[in-house]
Amino acid sequence: MPDPVDDSAMYDVSMIAAPLFDRSGTCLYCLCLGPLAEPVNGVAVIELGGKVLRASVAAMQADRIRN
Repeated sequence: MPDPVDDSAMYDVSMIAAPLFDRSGTCLYCLCLGPLAEPVNGVAVIELGGKVLRASVAAMQADRIRN
């Protein structure tokens, strides 16, 4: 289990990523953000991670609706 993110700590983020799975559950792509130019606090890490995750989920849902 990874360590929890500390809201006030500063992080040098090299990548925030979320997988994109096909209908059979195979990971086809990885949606990535980074590296970030400046260190960010834990709150920003969580917010950016949520945005990347939501974008990944939206792409998978769009694929399932399309076919």
